[in-house]
Amino acid sequence: MSPRTKEQVAIIRQKSRKNILDSAMKLFAQKGFENTSVSAIAREANISKGLIYNYFDTKEAIVEGIIIELIELANEITTPVNPNLPPNELLKITIDKYFKWLLFEAQQTSWMLPMAFQVGRYPFVTELVAEKIKLTISNTSQIFTALGYDDPEQEAWFLGALFDGISIDHALIANYDFQKMHTYLLKKYDLL
Repeated sequence: MSPRTKEQVAIIRQKSRKNILDSAMKLFAQKGFENTSVSAIAREANISKGLIYNYFDTKEAIVEGIIIELIELANEITTPVNPNLPPNELLKITIDKYFKWLLFEAQQTSWMLPMAFQVGRYPFVTELVAEKIKLTISNTSQIFTALGYDDPEQEAWFLGALFDGISIDHALIANYDFQKMHTYLLKKYDLL
């Protein structure tokens, strides 16, 4: 067997890190941060406890990793791929990306909800979250500014709150028809 390339090693490390974060998020959601040990995370991830410490120095660093991953996802949804597109197309892409993510990540959504409600309990990530939320709102505000909204920042906060509410409903309500909400938002913003 030939040695792995740097790219292969990077892919393996990325998958291992993602496995640790997903396992931790699941356990934190079920048992809470204080009641979840690094050993339990290792068991859930089906890896050794020592391997976790190759990626994260502390349990708090795992929480920070989860928060960063979720914020990066939010930024990915709200950052335009091509900022030169017309603003109505940028808004449609943002909404479509959110619902596409929701379709494929239903389980992750149910795991992250309890974590989201506990962010204030972790002072080591509160500042990070606030800073990243500002960036997400800024990205969306730029679209609403270009669309001519009177208060683009408030409209960005409103859309973010709708996304949060739809995520909660999707995670908690059996057979929630989030596709109707997708269509509703596209109609609301005149994007159909």
